[in-house]
Amino acid sequence: MITVRTIKVASVSHNNNVIVIWVNIIPEPIKIIFKFFAGPKEIHDAYRYDGAFERTTSNIEKAIDAGFRVDLRTNVNKENYKCLEELAKFYIEKGWTNKENVRFYLAPVREKFGPCYFNPNLSYDEILSLFKSELITKTFGVFNGLFVKFYEGIWIPQFYNCPAHYRQIFYDPYGDLYTCMSALRTKELRIGKYYPSLELNENFQLYRKRNIFNIEKCRTCEFALLCGGGCSYNAFLRAGNLTNPDCYSMEILKEKFFNLFQDRNVLYYYFRVK
Repeated sequence: MITVRTIKVASVSHNNNVIVIWVNIIPEPIKIIFKFFAGPKEIHDAYRYDGAFERTTSNIEKAIDAGFRVDLRTNVNKENYKCLEELAKFYIEKGWTNKENVRFYLAPVREKFGPCYFNPNLSYDEILSLFKSELITKTFGVFNGLFVKFYEGIWIPQFYNCPAHYRQIFYDPYGDLYTCMSALRTKELRIGKYYPSLELNENFQLYRKRNIFNIEKCRTCEFALLCGGGCSYNAFLRAGNLTNPDCYSMEILKEKFFNLFQDRNVLYYYFRVK
């Protein structure tokens, strides 16, 4: 039996709001509610609709009071990265930063061929500026994914690129199943459907088997254990299938991520957060 573990509210585009349910195929009750803030009120409402910020805030407070763990995510781009301190202050004023069941984090805006690590359109100095803000680092920590390869200073080998390849499923409102949020509404990437009955297709196995041992090019790549074969969605966009590696994300990783680690200021801000 498939039961809901996590609810995510996501947006496929700026003009269409889509409710997506992220589940793990294990018998476990709902325990996490995921909410998205694009930024302070003016920015969030511009991305959604007038009044969206107040409505989202009200729903978050209800979820917190009900005892759910709430994850508040902000996708960072050139339009909102300068407003993150204002958003952090709002969280502090609401008292959410003192709640044990609330977590805040920053994530990249995924564009076509964009890597999961951070928005490639942000410059090195713009990324560094986020680390230099004590308010941002204390509230949000560091970029989700930016230092994802180094948990508590320990490198974790990546046999898979992301949870889409081994443990997550999204239910969309149209009866279709996906493993990747970026792939929503891309019918060729459906892994099956849940309505009117549960059916899985061959894509389900392609995702589950997508790892560095099954991608030929990854077997001899010196960075394989760092990138896990790259993003399957990018591989599909570039090559038309899920079985190819996504080396573009690794190029971005080497260009910016490695350089960040060579900057002692970044290391200082990173370990200050840790």
